[in-house]
Amino acid sequence: MNNELRRTLEGDRETKKLAYADQLTGLPNLNLTGQYLQVCFERSGRGEGALALILIDLDHFRRVNDALGQKSGDELLKQVGARLQRVVTEKDTAIARRGEDEFMVVAFMENARVDGEALLARVRGIAHNLLNELAKPFEVKDQKVQVTASLGVALYPGPARDRTELLEQSEHAMYKAKEAGRARVNFYTEEIHNIRERRKYLEQELRQAINMNQFGLLYQPIYDLSTSKAVGVEALLRWNHPTRGMLEPADFLEVAEDSGLIVQIGDLAVQEALSIAKQKFMKRKFLSLNLSFRQLIDSGFAQRFMKHLQMAGVPPHEVIVGKNHENRSGPGQEHPCSSGSLGRRYRSRRLRNREF
Repeated sequence: MNNELRRTLEGDRETKKLAYADQLTGLPNLNLTGQYLQVCFERSGRGEGALALILIDLDHFRRVNDALGQKSGDELLKQVGARLQRVVTEKDTAIARRGEDEFMVVAFMENARVDGEALLARVRGIAHNLLNELAKPFEVKDQKVQVTASLGVALYPGPARDRTELLEQSEHAMYKAKEAGRARVNFYTEEIHNIRERRKYLEQELRQAINMNQFGLLYQPIYDLSTSKAVGVEALLRWNHPTRGMLEPADFLEVAEDSGLIVQIGDLAVQEALSIAKQKFMKRKFLSLNLSFRQLIDSGFAQRFMKHLQMAGVPPHEVIVGKNHENRSGPGQEHPCSSGSLGRRYRSRRLRNREF
């Protein structure tokens, strides 16, 4: 533990422990280590050295907690904290418990350059040492317990403007480690930063597009192959971008879903499709709508959809709804609604569906 943090914890021991120590593991808490992180951030900004922030998240800890019980889960976290303390022994390095199963390491390397190979090798060494130590079995109530961890590393000086952004960057790198299969170390790189900045900008553009009514629909006829006659029409979402021209959902759907904006965009598209369909296409034809999974699991969407149908005067049985094939869940995650339950929800409202 860093000497400065140790002195803070030892003065007026009980009072300081309540204010600055994690009550379960005894490690410095985020309050204390956050202060140290700020000091290191400022020193790095003055050119006195380089700062590495390592975020550690135990993989599938909830499964372990559920299997062994909360008391055993707490005992495991204590052992994890103790093991991390034994591993993190370098000068000017501090460790803290950040959340239920999250820990972080603040490592300040005096006179080091953030772009130097020696620094990167040193940080990789610390991170992989942590990873390897956590991969060794723990013993909880006479049971061998195996856990792994995903580590995200952010360096400063770098693109972060303050310690909050540095934390966000290490967190983003950690989630990328989980996406890549867990039990690994991932660095926040310039490439990742540029992708994040582009996504932020695209999200801003999407918000403007909603306000400026830049979304519209193209209508594609659906033919009966046996008669070669049009039997329906499919509504296709398009974004009339002011500088990039007509964009298809593939160009913006991921960001729209991750930001939640797809629900608002989808509502506008449904309203327009039903209104236009009633006026132009509904004479013995059906309307096919592609909806995102994020829309379909939105708690109020089905009710709003039925209201739009009612206002447009379109019978539910003349509309076919289907979900696109983008699954935005992370690795190992499941949506709260299964395809089967979604199908039942929409069939109960007499809507036809093709993919549930």
